Amino acid sequence: MTKKYYLLFCLMCLSFWIYAQKPELSVVEQEGENFYFHFNNPNPYPISLLIEFSKLENLVSNKQLPFKVILKPNQSREKVITLSPKNKDKKTFYKYTYKSMNGDCNKKHDSRYAYQLPFEKDDKFRVMQGFFGEFSHKNQYAIDFDMPIGTKIVATREGIVVQTKDDSNKRGNTKEFANDGNYIRILHDDATTANYFHLRKGGVEVKVGDEIKKGQFIGYSGNTGWSTAPHLHFTIYQNSFEKSVTVPFKFETSPNKLEEVKKGIFYKAF
Repeated sequence: MTKKYYLLFCLMCLSFWIYAQKPELSVVEQEGENFYFHFNNPNPYPISLLIEFSKLENLVSNKQLPFKVILKPNQSREKVITLSPKNKDKKTFYKYTYKSMNGDCNKKHDSRYAYQLPFEKDDKFRVMQGFFGEFSHKNQYAIDFDMPIGTKIVATREGIVVQTKDDSNKRGNTKEFANDGNYIRILHDDATTANYFHLRKGGVEVKVGDEIKKGQFIGYSGNTGWSTAPHLHFTIYQNSFEKSVTVPFKFETSPNKLEEVKKGIFYKAF
């Protein structure tokens, strides 16, 4: 008799404002004495999975454990892992856990990439707060650009939209309002995610699954969430099976010039 067990993946919270992605469904199918693990990625972007077995009693795997697998957008794979009994006359038992992340787990942040300033050509804005700023960036590589509500935002790098929110009109100067901020999150090909935060209500002009080009208009700035004044908060996160962290990045502030933007200085997009 064939038995199937449906289990949900564990969700990972990247930080208090980074999302827990949509869970992927795993099917464990038993045929005779063997157990087969099938994996499905229902998302329009690639994900990586880490499968770990804390217990394997009288069972052997056909794959080296722990096992990592990368699934393409909307990809399903059957019988990725097979567990077979060592001794068919004895009982079998297994216990396992899952972790997932967006993108290819074998790739790391390209520190040499030339990010475009996140606003339109000839626009000029001041940096309110830079990397490890004293107000709210103490442990983050993050940039706050001082800009009026409704300023057009463009993508700093090409990628795929993995999450958006623009239904909030709430704002406050304490952490309790952090989850009320509107945002766009774009996955890059080096398994990093750009976070464009504090957008205005109704200010998202893209949808999950959209392939975005560098410099493409994606939405409007605002003043939602944990915010004391209208601005755009921008970060790059290195996706990970464990706790994802912000990473340093540089903008191309003039032709062939890369730099880390600094607090108090105005920068003009070209």
